[in-house]
Amino acid sequence: MRGIRAHRRAVAVVLALLVVTGCSRAGQDPPAAVQPPADTPIVVSARASGSRLLPGQATDPFTSRVVNLMFRGLVRHDAKGKAVNEVAESIDTDDSETFRVRLREAWTFSNGDPVTAASFVDAWNAAVRPGSGNRYANAFSSVLGFAAVHGSPGVAPRSRTMTGLTILDPRTFTISLTGPRPGFVNRLAHPAFAPLPPEAFGDPAGFASLPIGNGPYRLEQPWTGGPELTLRPNSSYPGTDRAQNAGLTFRVYPSPGRAYADVQTGRLDVLDGVPVSVLGTFKDEFKLRAVNQPVGVTQSLVFPATSPVWGSPRGRRLRHAVASAINREALSSQLFRGTRQPATDLASPVVEGHSDDACGQDCRFDPALATAALRDAAGPPDGGLIIAYAADGDDLTWVSPLCASITQTLGMPCRPTPVPTQAALATAVAAGTMTSPFVATSTMAVADLSGFLDPRFLFGSTDNDSSYPDRRTQQLLVIAQQTAPGARLPLYQEVTRRVLADLPVVPLWSVNATAVSSQAVKGVKLDVFGVPVYQEITRP
Repeated sequence: MRGIRAHRRAVAVVLALLVVTGCSRAGQDPPAAVQPPADTPIVVSARASGSRLLPGQATDPFTSRVVNLMFRGLVRHDAKGKAVNEVAESIDTDDSETFRVRLREAWTFSNGDPVTAASFVDAWNAAVRPGSGNRYANAFSSVLGFAAVHGSPGVAPRSRTMTGLTILDPRTFTISLTGPRPGFVNRLAHPAFAPLPPEAFGDPAGFASLPIGNGPYRLEQPWTGGPELTLRPNSSYPGTDRAQNAGLTFRVYPSPGRAYADVQTGRLDVLDGVPVSVLGTFKDEFKLRAVNQPVGVTQSLVFPATSPVWGSPRGRRLRHAVASAINREALSSQLFRGTRQPATDLASPVVEGHSDDACGQDCRFDPALATAALRDAAGPPDGGLIIAYAADGDDLTWVSPLCASITQTLGMPCRPTPVPTQAALATAVAAGTMTSPFVATSTMAVADLSGFLDPRFLFGSTDNDSSYPDRRTQQLLVIAQQTAPGARLPLYQEVTRRVLADLPVVPLWSVNATAVSSQAVKGVKLDVFGVPVYQEITRP
């Protein structure tokens, strides 16, 4: 009976908070706007950036999107997540350890300079050197000679170039790895593997404000972090996903609510990430111009292993208490209106290997189990539970009812604590100064189970926000990377079981991508990563 009463109280709290969030103008068509000329850039929503416009330093979603439109590597992911050759004409290997890369002919940067084998090799070597500012240096850790260039704890670098990269001619080079990596080619779509022209090395700061890329778009004017950034089509781009519009203007909004209002009035063309307060009505309001699509995105609470409280054995019991005290079903159905699916795994259901019950009891609302775990932990931590979130997004609308549900179930104080922007939160996490649990929205790196696990739990990965240290998990992840795709699924499933037994992250739900667009554009669709396919958005 106690569990039933707690369930009802938690649902009541969620419903009460739903009223506070307000509602939209359901059933009302947005006012007709004057159709902009065809050569007007498409105006799309963005969030504040904390990164420079360089492939190896794009760590926030906004900068990553812009960089992916300006730079292209050997391969790219299509809208379904499949890796397809881009600058590479071919990538051949007999052993998944040495790869021979042949570049397509006549591919150039936007300034007309050719993209050569040296464009890749020089960029990759520079990315690995200490002091480069490249947050994704570890993406190259499997390349032979990485440690000699990057150094390691207590060991200084002793080379400026990786021995695993050899230029054979202007269009051909080889990549030698420290061992077999059957999935290596798929990972080359990451922006860290993009080529760079010589200008990037002489004046990195100047280059970052006006990058010269080789992708479907180019930057016309220097950008130093203002509220708008405009890209124009790169006329020399020879790829298959050329820009079909006159350009893109990324406009930074302080909140999704402000952006939604601008789509309603026609001032903004495309918003991806519909505010929680209108999830129950946006499809009725925007009809065919509304998108609600399952993608490879999840949300969770991350508990830093470096925290004296949360990284301790007691912290493990506390994490289990919190996990069982969350009513995912109520939040998903009543707050998110079916745009979230309660988590049962670390991955979303869009990939093979997703399990309907990997998380077991810890992902089910169970007040009795949660209370017992809290009792085993000798009660709440001093000050209760603090959950940090980015204030420039929409997270407070669900972190507040989530906290209320935890408090109702456990009697443990729970307080949402804002960090000004997503970029600022990412900076604090990277610096190791975030000691409280925090909200994490994770997009798969590649469209399979590894894309949810390698980045988040491999030691040294930029995206291992929990600093999860389990040695056996590290061993399994390395073995999985060395195993053929058809045989590695059981290894990743074992990693999942180990991580969920420790709960360095508490899974919440998989996230549907939501979007709305104005009457002034057409062709809006999202890829499997939840990102608009910007090149295909056009004006009627």
